[in-house]
Amino acid sequence: MTTQVPHFVVYSDLPHINGKVVACTQSRSSPTISIARRVASEMDLQLGGHVGYSIRFDDQTKPGTTFLQYMTDEVLLREAMHDPLLERYSTIILDEVHERGVASDILIALLKSIAKKRKDLKVIMMSPTRPDAAKFQKYFRRRSGLNAQLFEVPGRTHPVEVFYIKKPVPDYVEAAIHNVIMIHQVEDPGDILLFLSGEQQIEDVCQEIKQKVDDLVYQDPDLVGPVVCIPIYSCHPRNSNVSSTPLLRHVLKAAHPVVKLLFPQASPRR
Repeated sequence: MTTQVPHFVVYSDLPHINGKVVACTQSRSSPTISIARRVASEMDLQLGGHVGYSIRFDDQTKPGTTFLQYMTDEVLLREAMHDPLLERYSTIILDEVHERGVASDILIALLKSIAKKRKDLKVIMMSPTRPDAAKFQKYFRRRSGLNAQLFEVPGRTHPVEVFYIKKPVPDYVEAAIHNVIMIHQVEDPGDILLFLSGEQQIEDVCQEIKQKVDDLVYQDPDLVGPVVCIPIYSCHPRNSNVSSTPLLRHVLKAAHPVVKLLFPQASPRR
């Protein structure tokens, strides 16, 4: 949805003919960059040209050329301060609207007001959950006269097994480290995604797991394979978020305030 819907809108609107831009907002900087890069690649275009992104302190767009622009909620909100009607946009797509924030909520209220004044503006709000989408539809219809439609797009689902610990643990971080190493030892090659609550905790756990796995590899390299630990969080240097190592599967979307740890290469079975 995040990458395909803007495609459809661009090919339908042809915004560049009228000197307009299609905007797609994200709640955080990391996914904004990753998604813009992905879409530019899919459209066989150079990032920063016809497809670009704008985040705080980093603007990879070209005025008069860019017709699909990814940006954070804060960037569009700041632009609304100078252009109250957001005249240069033909369509504004709010992605992941279920991730409520101050900036996104203010932006939704502004767009409702703008949509009543600009009949040519299209507003698309995307949410993975139907209850949230229904709430936003009701909000836009309330005392506005706007014809807000609700569309459901079926997606693929994958089987998920859920396992719970039988007893509470005194230290959830140590328990998480233990489980990561256990999975790494017995499961087929793949990725392990570990959610933690703070930047320092992420870095400490990453180092500890790397050290423990390296010790196991040193003791018996035939039993345990190596592991690559990648910390990802909102203030992490962007150049470090995606590695060029061919063994890694890139993470295109980082959570906040929850942080992701990616361990891409697991060991073979015994």
